[in-house]
Amino acid sequence: FFFGSFRMISRTDVHYHVREERSIRAHSQPICSFQEVGVLVLVITFVVFLCQWVPRVEPRTVPSLWIPPTVAPNTIRAGIMPTPQRKTRFHQIKNDFVTRSTSFRLPRPTLGATNEDIIVSDSEFLDEVLQVARDALHEAANVVTRAWGTGVGRSDVDYTKSGSADLVTITDQECEQIISRKIRSKFPNHVIIGEEAAGGDRYNLTNAPTWTIDPVDGTTNFVHRWPWTALLLSFIVDQQVVVAVTYDAINDELYWAKKGSGAFVSSPRYTGPIRVSGTDTLDKAVVIMEVGYGRDDASITRITNSLAGLMRRNVRSVRMAGSCGLNMAAVASGKVDAFFEEGEWGSAAGIKIWDFAGGKLLIEEAGGVILDPSSGQKFDLLGRSVLVASSQALAVQILEVLKEARS
Repeated sequence: FFFGSFRMISRTDVHYHVREERSIRAHSQPICSFQEVGVLVLVITFVVFLCQWVPRVEPRTVPSLWIPPTVAPNTIRAGIMPTPQRKTRFHQIKNDFVTRSTSFRLPRPTLGATNEDIIVSDSEFLDEVLQVARDALHEAANVVTRAWGTGVGRSDVDYTKSGSADLVTITDQECEQIISRKIRSKFPNHVIIGEEAAGGDRYNLTNAPTWTIDPVDGTTNFVHRWPWTALLLSFIVDQQVVVAVTYDAINDELYWAKKGSGAFVSSPRYTGPIRVSGTDTLDKAVVIMEVGYGRDDASITRITNSLAGLMRRNVRSVRMAGSCGLNMAAVASGKVDAFFEEGEWGSAAGIKIWDFAGGKLLIEEAGGVILDPSSGQKFDLLGRSVLVASSQALAVQILEVLKEARS
C-alpha cells in the first residue's frame, strides 16, 4: 500500500459517440489523485495513533505533588500524579511502562527537600548524577591548578577553624561555590553539605538526596604545595552513598564509583577498574595513619601508641599523607593496604562526612573493608573515625593495635 503496490481505484465511463460508424470506447479515469490518497493515509495513521495513545511519562519532570504508594510504585520511573479521570486508564496500561531491573521507589518527604524531584535508583539516573559530579569537579579543578601555579611557595591562609592546623584558603571557598552552583543548576532541591558552608557545626543526614563537598581535601598539603590534595564529591540517597568522585587535580587522577557498578580511575598512565591489594598481614602492609588536628596530651598519646603498636607487629611501612579522600582512594586502588584516622565529636577532632563519604563507596566497590575503628562494627557516616583495609583479616589486626593504643 505504501510502496507503490496501490492500484488506482477506477471506473469505466462509456462514451457513445455518433460518427459515421457508431462505436463504444471505454476510458479509465481515476477517482482521486495521488496527493489526495497521501492525505487520506496520514489522516488514518493519525486516528490510529490517537486510539492507541498512552500518556508518556518523562523522567524527573514532576510538579510539587506527592505520589502515594498506592499508585503502582514498582512501575513508575518518575512522573506525575494521574488525574482522577485517567486513573482507571493508568492502571490498565501500567504494565506497558518500561521497567528496569533495579528497585524503584518513591522518596519520603524529608526536611530540606521537596518532592519536585523523584529520585530513582536506576542506572540511567545515577549516570546523570555522575556526569554532573565530574563536570563540577573539573570546573573547580581549574581554580586549584591555577592557584597551585608552579608548585613553589605557599598559598595564603584565609583563616583557621578548629585550630592552627585546620586551615582554610580562598581556593577552598571559591571551589565550593563553583561545585554548589553546578549542582543546584541541575538539582535545585537537593541538600548540600559542604565543608566550608557547614564549618564546625554538627550536621544531620536525612533520607533526602544529599551531596557532600570537600572542595580541597588536604588543605595543609595544598598550602605547602605537597601534591597530595583532592576535590571530593559524593551523592547520598536514603543515607546510602550511591555515587562518588575523587579528583586529584595536581596529578590528573580521577577516581569514581557508582553503587553496584565497581570503582574506576582515569589517569595519564591508566584508565580502568581498580581493586584493593588483598594484603592480609601487617608484615606485608603499607598503612596510612594521620595525626589529625588534636594537640592535647590524650591525642598525642593515642597517636604515638598506635604507631608503636604497628611497628611492634612488624608493619612493612607507615605513611602520614594528609588527605583522607586520597588515602582511601589509594587503598581502593591497591597502592597501599590500609588507612585509619580516629576522632570524636566530643573533642571536636577527627574527619567528617565530606572527607570519607565518597571514599566509603570507592572502598566497597573495589572489594575492600570499611569499619568504625572505635567499635570495630559497621561504619557510621555521622561518626568522625574511619578504618579501611584491603581485607577483613588485616582490618582485625589493625583493630587490635588501636584497642591497645587506647588502653
